[in-house]
Amino acid sequence: MITADVAVVGGGVHGASTAFNLAERGVTNVAVFEKSFIGAGATGKSSGLVRFHYTNVQEVTLTWVSYRDWFLVWKERVGGECGLVDHVGMLRIVPEHHVTNLRGALAMMRAVGVDTYEVDAQQVREIEPQLDVSDITVAGFEPQSGYADPSSTAVSLMEAARQRGVRLFQGVEVHGVKVEGGRVVGLETSAGDVSAPVVLVANNAWAPRLLGKLGVDVPISPEWHQVAVFYRPPSVGRHVMCIDSILDMYFRIEGQNMTLLGTGEGKPHADPDSYDSRPTMEFWAEAAEKLTQRMPAMADAGAGRGMTGIYDVTPDGKP
Repeated sequence: MITADVAVVGGGVHGASTAFNLAERGVTNVAVFEKSFIGAGATGKSSGLVRFHYTNVQEVTLTWVSYRDWFLVWKERVGGECGLVDHVGMLRIVPEHHVTNLRGALAMMRAVGVDTYEVDAQQVREIEPQLDVSDITVAGFEPQSGYADPSSTAVSLMEAARQRGVRLFQGVEVHGVKVEGGRVVGLETSAGDVSAPVVLVANNAWAPRLLGKLGVDVPISPEWHQVAVFYRPPSVGRHVMCIDSILDMYFRIEGQNMTLLGTGEGKPHADPDSYDSRPTMEFWAEAAEKLTQRMPAMADAGAGRGMTGIYDVTPDGKP
């Protein structure tokens, strides 16, 4: 029987980060169980935006501290690669009736320490000449924002945890949490029983199913989202990242000659074990139309690869 002081369910970035931080604090008898491979779930399907614009101080602080104290010193603090590409810059584009809220968010972010400020349409054009700004009144700009590689982040965290004594069991599916006398005592897995007085569940949209067997209601709903990746035409160079509430989309550069785009619209109540891994043709058409509307020179962009994945959505949409 496998024994551990802490058993972690899920080998995504949260499970890997938990294992690493436990080991850093001296809790090294930790076992991580991942039914596939590190980052196989939502982590590997993430768009990886590194940005600080949120509507509440908790998320702003979390992302800013993560960037400042972790991503900027990743090699020294963790080792391995996180794939950080920062100072791409991000424009937060909102409709005119959301400008007051935007200004409040920018002030809150500056109070936390984020370098961000308001720009008008002309300044948006100066920051990114390739954008159509005809429907923009004001926007927020974050010069430090960019993106990272979620899979590399998870893998390097897990490797660092293993170097500190954490054990990783890949290809092992967790079937249930064992409880005796009202207390957690371990796990039931495809590799046999596990003895552990502490279990941390970090398996994303699968958590409600696992904990539901114990009568625990986890308010998480699986939601299917799609991402399209386009090859930029030669006339379009590298560009800033945008989160655009007017057109309900976000986009960023990917590699040397591609642009990745997603939208806020998803399919609720999806099955995390059975969903189409390819974006629909309708989504490709919608994505191309929106991207061209904001960046007209992308009208000649070529379709590249696409991907889909599952978000674990809470009732208020917050972590």
